[in-house]
Amino acid sequence: MKSRPHLANYLTLQNAHGHSTIVIRINPRRQPRGVRAGDGSAVISLLDGAGNLIASFRGSAPRFNGRAIGVRGPARNVTNGDTPFGVYRYTFIGGGSPNSRLGTGYGTGKIYVDDRRMYGEMIGPPRRALIRLHGGGSGLRNPYALNQALLATLGCVRMRNGDVNALIRFIKQLPPDRSLRFIFMGSDRYLHGLARDVRLRRQPWWLILRTSLGISERRTRRLLERLGSLPDGDERMEPDDNDRAAPVADSELSDLVKQFSEDEGALGQDALNRLRPRVDALLRLQRDLPSDDPLQPRISFALCYLGRDCEDNMRVIESAVGGDSPYRGFPADLAAQMLSRLIDRKAAEGREQEATTLMGKLFEAAPAADGALSEGLGVAFTDKLRRRTDIFFTAFKPFFAGQSPESRADRPPSTVRSRVYNLIGSVGRVTAKDLATIRRRSESRLDSSEDLEETIDAFTREYLEQRGGRNPRRRVR
Repeated sequence: MKSRPHLANYLTLQNAHGHSTIVIRINPRRQPRGVRAGDGSAVISLLDGAGNLIASFRGSAPRFNGRAIGVRGPARNVTNGDTPFGVYRYTFIGGGSPNSRLGTGYGTGKIYVDDRRMYGEMIGPPRRALIRLHGGGSGLRNPYALNQALLATLGCVRMRNGDVNALIRFIKQLPPDRSLRFIFMGSDRYLHGLARDVRLRRQPWWLILRTSLGISERRTRRLLERLGSLPDGDERMEPDDNDRAAPVADSELSDLVKQFSEDEGALGQDALNRLRPRVDALLRLQRDLPSDDPLQPRISFALCYLGRDCEDNMRVIESAVGGDSPYRGFPADLAAQMLSRLIDRKAAEGREQEATTLMGKLFEAAPAADGALSEGLGVAFTDKLRRRTDIFFTAFKPFFAGQSPESRADRPPSTVRSRVYNLIGSVGRVTAKDLATIRRRSESRLDSSEDLEETIDAFTREYLEQRGGRNPRRRVR
């Protein structure tokens, strides 16, 4: 049995780890038998390493309200259901200012987490994935309003844009030795259950969770002394992919690439304008970085947008959308958003075949999508259905004819079609009247073909049958 000093050192290292945490206390809609169901609301708190709320320069504490409601109901073990409980590891942030434009589904701010190797309900089955904290609301008149209504998500936690911006500011202001590490999501009952479960004591987050919940170090020390020693090495928290900072010679260039790849508005356009005269520097950075660096897809997106080696660079982005990305920790939801923007770019340049190919890649990603990827795909599908109708249906036609070039046994064309209908219905508010308008507009185009009209008819029939005549989306108050 190891000595008491060893245990004391272990506790000192973990409980005084210094890193900040976010605790999201959710009032779940699905409760154990005999417990009254909640409303799906969430309270988001940023805590320091001692478990105290971090106060702002005005003395107020960053505690915000949100919603953890999924469009497919209160079950957390269903794709696009309510937010799964568990322990997540913070990775990075996107946006965070009133002028940020991350897409209508995400609003002005987005907090990314790593849910691949953590603990909780996201592990499944089924495997939940791509859970985020973000603002926005694709069914809103103004999804970038700072105090917008909180619509249901497809598995994430929705916050008001002003609140997620403030939380991002707090995160940015944390010094390196106090940086954000873990995000705990769940009901009080669930989180305290994890903290009391001594079988989890070897997890690198267990003592941190106890501290975040206000459980004293003395109480924890007595518990662990009663249980006995801990294995060698437990006191060391292993770094993950996101802790391995790749050397970047030009941090300003890297920041511009990140800004452009994330922001669809004026901030992104400004970053693109500043990248235009630096294409050679972008190419050098692409060559010098490790092949699996998460900056690679962002660089490929910028270069393709600037017309350099677009065919090769598009393949880089496509590979990051579905399944396990070859780029360390790169989020599939961001890759899908970049492909959606490239579709618009190619269509504007008159390169409709390339745009159609990219549209097909987004369709193929639909069956396995959850969380933020589902939201992003639903927004992209709805947008292209309304604005790029011919490209949308030309890419969708093979899934009716059974000619999808990437058809897989676990993703047959009928499954792809059904999932596309579901995602459009979840975020797009597309009605029978909308589809009739889209059909008339398509017929008026000189290049509209008869078989494309047949695809539109088949799409309309199946979509309305699957939606059952219901309003595709209701606001969650």
